Amino acid sequence: MAEDAPNTDQTVIDPEGNELHPYKGSEVALAERRQKVVNYRKAGASLRQIADKLEVSVATVHRDLQNALTELSQHELNDVRQLRALEASRLDDMFFATWPQAKAGVPIAMDFALRIMERRSKLYGLDAAIKVEVLMQEERQKLLDALAQHLPEEDYKRVLTVILMSAG
Repeated sequence: MAEDAPNTDQTVIDPEGNELHPYKGSEVALAERRQKVVNYRKAGASLRQIADKLEVSVATVHRDLQNALTELSQHELNDVRQLRALEASRLDDMFFATWPQAKAGVPIAMDFALRIMERRSKLYGLDAAIKVEVLMQEERQKLLDALAQHLPEEDYKRVLTVILMSAG
C-alpha cells in the first residue's frame, strides 16, 4: 500500500465550531482525497480497501476515481489543443514569410509553401484517410464499469493501472 496513508485522526472545525469529517466540506480536502484514491488504486488497493482507509463509502471512492479520470482526460485534451494552436501559429508565421516568393513563382519557395500546407493538413487531420473516433468520456466510463463487473479484480486493477499511467 502507499506510504502516504491519510491521517484520518485530523479534526476539521467549521466556522460555527462544529467538528467535521476530515474530507467533508472542503474543496482542498476533496482534491486531496481524490489524489489519495488514485494513489491507493495505482498501488493495487480495491475500492473497498480504499473506502475503509479513507472512511468513506465505496460509492464515494468510485465517484472520486471517475472524477479523477475525467479531470485527467480534460487536462490532456487541453494540452493537445494548446500544442496544436502553437504549431499552427508557427506554421502560419512560416507560410506568410514564404508566400510572397511562392506566389511570384520561386520554385524553392513554392515547394516550401506546399510542405507547410501539407503539414497543416496533417496537424488538423484534413488528409486522414481513416477517421479514428475517440471514445467520449461517458463511453470510456461505461467500458470501465463493464470491465469491473466482468474481470477478476486483479485483472481490472492491471487495466486501470495502465489507463492511469497513460493519462499521467
